[in-house]
Amino acid sequence: MGSADESDFNFAEMSTSGLKVLENGLPHVPRQFNSEMAIPIACWEGPKWAAVLFLSYAKNDDGHATPRAIRGIFRRDETNWVPLEHWSGSGWSHDPLVDADSISDLGGRCIYVSGGSYGEPPLESHPAIVMNGRHSPVVKTIAVTQNGLTQSVAANGLWGAWIVSLTEWAPYKVAALEKDGSELQIIEGPTPLPSGARME
Repeated sequence: MGSADESDFNFAEMSTSGLKVLENGLPHVPRQFNSEMAIPIACWEGPKWAAVLFLSYAKNDDGHATPRAIRGIFRRDETNWVPLEHWSGSGWSHDPLVDADSISDLGGRCIYVSGGSYGEPPLESHPAIVMNGRHSPVVKTIAVTQNGLTQSVAANGLWGAWIVSLTEWAPYKVAALEKDGSELQIIEGPTPLPSGARME
């Protein structure tokens, strides 16, 4: 993981933080981690699209901070990554400020999807499929197969977080692999959506 300074966890600077992640990898979690920060916890780089998953917190009316995931999307422009203006988010069931080692949300699973943004048909300005979730500590590699091509990445997201971004709306398989490469669990998709729908 890369080094970081305080600005890398500023909610208002997530686009810049995401670009740093794509260049240098995920930063170390700051010792004074708190609910005011936006922490990059997972990333994915594909040929055309990249994604960085951030953990942030939203305060309820009673002042209680609830964790949420924000999906930062980046488009490759020749040799550079360019952040999209529109990002999306969803709930996040794991709160590392309460119990960083908890895996209760997995419910015995090795991997699961907790949120995403999907489009059928996809737009040229946005990837067809972006999804994120958590995996158990036994998962060492995540392999994504679509159209006969497989891309494998180390399962090195913080607190078991992962994110994937795919260009095409086509059948895919996300495999959670053990250290020896054996499959622990598979997620397959996409789930059909109503014509022209986009779910975020």
